[in-house]
Amino acid sequence: QLIPLLTPDADDCYEITDNEGGSDVDDREEDERRATKQVPSWCKDYLKSLSAQADLDPDTIFGSRPPRCFEEEIFPESLYEQCGKTKHKRKRGSSQDWRKDPLTSREVATYKQKMGQLKVYLPGRVPMLPTNPRNAQVKSGL
Repeated sequence: QLIPLLTPDADDCYEITDNEGGSDVDDREEDERRATKQVPSWCKDYLKSLSAQADLDPDTIFGSRPPRCFEEEIFPESLYEQCGKTKHKRKRGSSQDWRKDPLTSREVATYKQKMGQLKVYLPGRVPMLPTNPRNAQVKSGL
């Protein structure tokens, strides 16, 4: 389902430009241009924001079962035509189909433990509650 995006606030945008140069003169000019770019307010303290999110269990944000992704919906024939390209008609191999060898609960829990992703995301709250890595349920009273 398509969800309309809001028009971004100009103060929140940062133009990413390609660096096609290669000479020292081009690098100096690029450094000067970059120094005059506005830095969006949301990234002024990004290290603090990243640190606050580093130990969140992503399954408490995105869910543990991501929706199926169909290549044909993302890259329809019409998109290729619009770009003047032709879509390759090769059949995909089994390497992209993990249904026969899914991750076990233990593997998921071990990964979360190793990565330190043990806190639950609660919208509007500071993430403080650890998850039980075996069944991803919140321990009460914490």
